[in-house]
Amino acid sequence: MTIGQFSAEIGLTPRTVRSYHARGLLQPPARVGRTPYYGRGHVIRMRHILHLQSQGLPLEAVRALLEPDMVLDKLLSVSQLVSEVVRGRPTLLSELVASGVLFWAVDGRLEVRNVRAVVAAVAGIRHDAALGQALLLLARAVNEVMPHAADALDSLQATVLAHPTDSGPAPDDIVELAVEVFRLCAMRLKMPGDGTVHSRTDSATGDSGSVEPFPEPRQASNMRIFPTPSSRPRRWSNGAE
Repeated sequence: MTIGQFSAEIGLTPRTVRSYHARGLLQPPARVGRTPYYGRGHVIRMRHILHLQSQGLPLEAVRALLEPDMVLDKLLSVSQLVSEVVRGRPTLLSELVASGVLFWAVDGRLEVRNVRAVVAAVAGIRHDAALGQALLLLARAVNEVMPHAADALDSLQATVLAHPTDSGPAPDDIVELAVEVFRLCAMRLKMPGDGTVHSRTDSATGDSGSVEPFPEPRQASNMRIFPTPSSRPRRWSNGAE
């Protein structure tokens, strides 16, 4: 549908729709020639945004909920720090691009595909490790998990298609569902109360497989991701190597 049809569908003016694009809340429409076209995903997204606003949330809070990567990148300058880390390090850059951690945008800029993944990688290793080490860990973890992820995504899609809806799931919906399903599975593997992760459990006997302890909570360091309540917001250190 054109922007006029899309605006009429959701009850906004074209000018207001463009303001949501400018704020990064609504993905750009597909283009056929010079004409933008909107699809079902845009309608669902815009209705979700409007619903959150109707509950009293300001647009900044809506953006934090729907676009956490954008907000984290703005607060922590992750993309800028990553660019500084890979500058002059072609081997690291090549591995990060090959694994999909980084990618080249159409305008030639180097972009981080998932800011939250970078933050999680930093949290998952020694608190004093440099950002370059965290990025390398992330790239190798992606390469290790990727074959299993492809199979899991196929299985999830088959499960979703076995429960048909009127319009069927959009590709982005499948990806988001896959992320949350994996998160839920990982949370189930972390048994409550013992601080351990159980790799597998035999459903008949209840015996668990190998167990790896979760790392103990770490003390704050100079690579601070989240400021303490008493401090001003800080930006990441790139952990000079």
